[in-house]
Amino acid sequence: MLTIIVPVFNEEEVILNTCIELFALTEELKSEKGIEVIFIDDGSTDNTNILLQQAIQNANVPVKVVVFERNYGKSAALTEGFKRAKGDVIITMDADGQDDPKEIKKLLDKFQQKKVDVICGYRKKRKDKLTKILVSKAYNWLNRIVFGLQVHDSGCGLKLYKRVILSELKLKEGQHRFILAILKYRGAKIDEVEVEHRKRGGGKSKYGIRRIPKGIKDLIELKIELRKKRKTRECKEKNKVEVKIKEVIHNSVRFVSVLE
Repeated sequence: MLTIIVPVFNEEEVILNTCIELFALTEELKSEKGIEVIFIDDGSTDNTNILLQQAIQNANVPVKVVVFERNYGKSAALTEGFKRAKGDVIITMDADGQDDPKEIKKLLDKFQQKKVDVICGYRKKRKDKLTKILVSKAYNWLNRIVFGLQVHDSGCGLKLYKRVILSELKLKEGQHRFILAILKYRGAKIDEVEVEHRKRGGGKSKYGIRRIPKGIKDLIELKIELRKKRKTRECKEKNKVEVKIKEVIHNSVRFVSVLE
């Protein structure tokens, strides 16, 4: 089964068209596999939810709409979506209209070709303002340097995941930017595929230069957290080996004593 998760926040100008395009895709794919769609309304304060409720009346697959009482952020929205997903394959996409739902087929095709756990979209030809592109490039560079991620566009909303790799994943605030780093630490095999990117058809971007300090702080905190977890895991593995060696020595001594 395939689950498509769409976080939404104040997208009243584009949500109807996003739904039309998404349901056109699910109509095309539903004969091949079971599909469900989960919208996470992250506390929208405009008419997004009203329009979304209207749009899903034309859905051709099961749809869930989860509405947060306030804006908790994209990390919380994704975590909720992952928790509710039933599919063994999970795809995420943004609701702002810049992600073309048709590109989901590229993720699925790549997934069939490669034995990996995650496929990340690569917006090679970005249709954003220069400042947003530069901020994205900076984050991708930091992800490569700090976490060793070998992808071009870790911030792309279009991603495919094996459900098993997301087991019990709880993203802290802001960690959606570094989800690939977290999954890499878990041992996930990650690949990418080039996808089309479009200009915004309406609404306002939720990201920009003002978020750089918070993003860098989140990155440092995550690096420290993963380092501590790695050391803890290594200590546990070392202790297991030491216990095993002691058991072997003890059993060997007993065996020799019996022979004597």
